[in-house]
Formats: sequence, C-alpha cells, structure tokens
Amino acid sequence: MEQAKLTAKQEWQAGWTLVLAASLGFSFFSVMLSATGLFMQPLGEEFGWSRTLLSSGPSIATVATALLGPFLGWMVDRFGTRKVVLPGLVLTMAAISAFSLINGSQLQWIALWVVFGIVSVSIKSTPWTTAVVGVFQQSRGLALGLTLSGTAVAQAVVPPLGNYLITEFGWRASFVW
Repeated sequence: MEQAKLTAKQEWQAGWTLVLAASLGFSFFSVMLSATGLFMQPLGEEFGWSRTLLSSGPSIATVATALLGPFLGWMVDRFGTRKVVLPGLVLTMAAISAFSLINGSQLQWIALWVVFGIVSVSIKSTPWTTAVVGVFQQSRGLALGLTLSGTAVAQAVVPPLGNYLITEFGWRASFVW
C-alpha cells in the first residue's frame, strides 16, 4: 500500500525538530577542528610543542574518520541513527574533555586525536543525513542544507567562544566547556 505524499509544509511541521537536532548534533563534529588554532599558543607555551605537532591533530582525526566512514554507514544501516549518534555525542564530548588532561606527552596528544577521530566518526554527516532523508521528500534539499549547516555554525561560534573561555578560564577548562 502506497503512503500518501506529504506536502513540504507538512514535512516541516512534522520534521523541523529532527532537522534542528541533526544540525546541532552535526555541529559537534567540527568543534575541535575549528578550535585547534586557539590552543596552539597556550599548549606551545606550556609544553614547548611545535606548531607542526599541534596542527597534526586534526589531520590524524580526519584520516581516522575517513577510514572508518564505511563502517559508520554499516552501523547506521544495522542499528539505526539514534543508537549510533546518541552514544557518539557522549563519547565525542568525553574525548574532547580528555584533552584537558594533557600532561606534556606528545604521544598522549597524538593518542587523544586518534581517540577523537574514532569516536567522532559516529557524528559525521552520514547518520544525520540518513535520518533527514528518511523523513523529507518534498523539501529534502532544504532539510539537508540546514542539517549540514551545523558545521558552519560551529565554525562561526567556536573561535570567539573558545578564545573567551581560554582567556577567562584557561585552556584546560576550555576543553571541558
């Protein structure tokens, strides 16, 4: 039996909260990547680390998420979006907070970025767009556009917010916030 098609207005009435949640959830994926530059000076001063080492972190995480992307797709197909992204958000926040525990070990810095890359793959665009595509047909392009704008919002908000937090509370507390 074929379902009756909803109008774009009906889709938005029923699914706007999904798009908002997906956009906000996806924004967490780029928090660390857009904040890394803010931490270079305080970490470099405290531990004597080079900018090369400090900037290697996002590259490590990006490679990890690229390699794990197909596995993420399989997990979303098998378990569903919620069962992937909800624990993924919690683990990603924990991974970001773990950066506040850095003790000066360069190996620890690299390991934290590997862990971040592994857990943050769960909040890449794949699960968010899968959920949105499952609800929207008539207004799919707009819904996907708004969902994917989450990273742009994070990239606009995180630098000034991160700078404020580092200035007022220090770099360790900023990772937690």
